[in-house]
Amino acid sequence: MEPPVEAAAVGMEGEAPPPPEVGAAPASLHAVVHGALGTVIALVRTFGWPILLSVVGLLLLRHHMGPVMERWRRERVLAEANAPSRRDVLDEDMRRKREERLRALEEENRRKAAEEARAPKKKPEPAPSARPSGPPRPSSGYNPLAGGGGISGFQPSGAMRRVGRGG
Repeated sequence: MEPPVEAAAVGMEGEAPPPPEVGAAPASLHAVVHGALGTVIALVRTFGWPILLSVVGLLLLRHHMGPVMERWRRERVLAEANAPSRRDVLDEDMRRKREERLRALEEENRRKAAEEARAPKKKPEPAPSARPSGPPRPSSGYNPLAGGGGISGFQPSGAMRRVGRGG
């Protein structure tokens, strides 16, 4: 039968090992590592299944509760953002910025109006839709075979346009 793990770690007779001498290297690093691993192995032998099931349970709980916790966090952040004291400060800041922007726009409008009053009036140019439309004049190098006219694309004959009457 094996001696208990605690007895192996403390010593054969229950006595603590002597403290290492000052300035001396540890008696045996191998013995220290072996003792620690022996303790861990004994704990896993004794509590292995409960440890494994606890880890799996925690992972499943985290997986299923993650979205719920995220929703709770978002609601808390939104509630903090919409707190009345914070809203008062933000509303005051927004009102001040709106007034500054309005003043800047009014100043810009006054400046433009003053420039327009100083500038001489020009005759307005006719809009592109007011210009005469139609095919270009022959003097401008118009070629009806080049396809640059007002009608674009394929135009079927009258017989083909009438549905139900082939041609």
